[in-house]
Amino acid sequence: MKNLFKSFHRSAVKSLFFFSLFQMANFNLLLAQPVFQPAQIAWGRYLDDPLPGFNWAHEDLGDRIYYHKQNIYVVGRTKSDTNYSAGCSGVNPSGTGDAFVASYNTICHTYNWIRYFGSATSLDYAYCAAIDPVGDSGWIYIAGEVNETGPKSNLPLAYSCTTTGCSSIFQTKPGDKKDAFIAKFNLKTGKLVRWTYLGGKGMDQILSLDVDTVTHNVYFAGYSESTAFITYSNYGFTPYKGEFTGLGKAIFGGFDSCLNTLKYFSYYGGNGNDRAHDLQILYANNTRYLVISGTTQSHSGIVPVNGNYWDNTFGGGKRDQKNPDAFLLIWNVNTLSSAPDWSSYVGGSNIDRGRGIDITDNNDIYLVSQTLCTPDTNGSKFIPTTDAYMPLGSTRYNSWLAKFHIDSFNAPMGVHLSLLTFMGGGKDDFVKSVRAFHTNDSSDGRDTVVVAGLTYSNDFASADTNAYFLSGPINGNNKEKKRDAFIAVFTKDPLNPSAQQKQSSFTYLGGEKDETDIKADSTLVQKSYNPGIALGPNGSVFIVYSTLGIKSKINGNIPVEYSAYHCPNGTCDSGPKAQPDAYFAQVYPFPQNFIPPVCIPGQYSKEGLLSSNDVSFYPVPFSGITTLSIASNREERAEIYIYDIYGKIILQEKVALHPGDNRISFDLSEQPSGMFISRIVRNDVKDNFVKITKE
Repeated sequence: MKNLFKSFHRSAVKSLFFFSLFQMANFNLLLAQPVFQPAQIAWGRYLDDPLPGFNWAHEDLGDRIYYHKQNIYVVGRTKSDTNYSAGCSGVNPSGTGDAFVASYNTICHTYNWIRYFGSATSLDYAYCAAIDPVGDSGWIYIAGEVNETGPKSNLPLAYSCTTTGCSSIFQTKPGDKKDAFIAKFNLKTGKLVRWTYLGGKGMDQILSLDVDTVTHNVYFAGYSESTAFITYSNYGFTPYKGEFTGLGKAIFGGFDSCLNTLKYFSYYGGNGNDRAHDLQILYANNTRYLVISGTTQSHSGIVPVNGNYWDNTFGGGKRDQKNPDAFLLIWNVNTLSSAPDWSSYVGGSNIDRGRGIDITDNNDIYLVSQTLCTPDTNGSKFIPTTDAYMPLGSTRYNSWLAKFHIDSFNAPMGVHLSLLTFMGGGKDDFVKSVRAFHTNDSSDGRDTVVVAGLTYSNDFASADTNAYFLSGPINGNNKEKKRDAFIAVFTKDPLNPSAQQKQSSFTYLGGEKDETDIKADSTLVQKSYNPGIALGPNGSVFIVYSTLGIKSKINGNIPVEYSAYHCPNGTCDSGPKAQPDAYFAQVYPFPQNFIPPVCIPGQYSKEGLLSSNDVSFYPVPFSGITTLSIASNREERAEIYIYDIYGKIILQEKVALHPGDNRISFDLSEQPSGMFISRIVRNDVKDNFVKITKE
């Protein structure tokens, strides 16, 4: 009798537990049918302070954008006035030029917070960021450069706002007036936690960051003109290249999460000028690899003489500082003191500049670049593949896209070129960013890719009548005198791998003025590497760039739904002294069907928290097949459990999630009608419980 009572008690408690789960799921899940979202520019907004009364008429540049749990994070530089504190020191930004990071909720269309980083007399720029999601909160690191216009003594000491868990920071004093920096902020509140300099007696820049989500180490890559400023014997590593040579060197390395312990640092390059532009971590082979892209003007030093490579020929010939090439490196984090596992020049006999990269969980590496090359016929490997979207470039600057596939991680690493194509129109085109794109129809990124950049070409859009052309003429008036930002999506038929790649969607973004990244008082100065893009939910893409395209009657390409171009006293100066604004937007390159999330102001606007709407099942109810819609900000694994009303597991499946929106279908046609509970288990994220109902 006692055992029977225990059995009954356990059964009752278990049923009560799952009844509570049903109540919780029913409370969190809005029982709505999927809506149809056409291919369109959904919304756009100029960067502005959430508090009224400030002057945002000065230069504001947006460089990179990141998506995490319904929020976007934008980094760049602003010269606009503000009363915000620049950090825990209480020093206000100066208006002379400060780095910024802004957190914006894409559902409620409100800022969670905006934070500024800078000192009173320096020009400071955030070129990049990286998010480390930990539990319900997490951290965002931003990095770039400080550029002091006065004496070096004007620069403040780097500091930590708290000593909890961390004893100090790596470099408190700047090495010179132009140093790199990394700053760490709380992802929810925007509170500055700590920051450090990195640099010596010369210009130093960090242009890319990524976080190892296992060790929480922060890896960086960039550019330096500083002679060796690190005493390597004080650290537990040997640099691959410890001494500075040439005119300017690529740099890369890593810190612990405290920005205190330097895990690794090395120069990289030859006798010319070399710059690392992008870095991502590839998780494979039970370890991690650094994948680094960049631009080199060195005919030697990028591809080791006895190294493993695709192309070891510097395209411009053996003359340093002439006709730069793009380059690509793959390096095991455990063997950074030895030669890279794989390296290559990528380019032809004219100018190539390596820009963005992206990686899929299938071990594909995408690389984009801008080029003055046409296909080489002199034995070079820089020849478009037979399935190229555009086998021939124009005589102007074109963009190109390459995809390399890692066949084997065993030494020597096996890598082959699986795609090389030109992109662009009849005038100059400059591609900057790339993402392996995961559409709402379950594309896994192996056959779909989205790129963004700047273009002067009015004929960039595909002539394919089946492609989606989202916006009107270039510059809003088709006069083709200024650059527009653009988003282009290229796809391949996964059932026909030998078929030619197609441009399946294209979007001009911009007004009748210039979408600019390099213009300063009629002088060409590299101030930004925008546009930046990020994959959003439900097959969308976020983009950020800098624009002079004021809102006017001839501007049909910048949607302004939540604010206007910011000018003194509400008037716009369209003359030569007009200053650019940072601008960000959400674009749906393809039609989509999804259950839209709903703004919960008290929950979202305070700290940018999430409801369960980033995880949902449809249709509601379902008859046989139910589809899980789940957003992720990175490549990760998840486990899906589905329970019946009695708590019995009727389905258990491990799945791979890609950055952006994921759609996964489950066949429950053999199950009876009724209610079920799904449980989604992911690393560093609270388990999601969602009710699903079968009719």
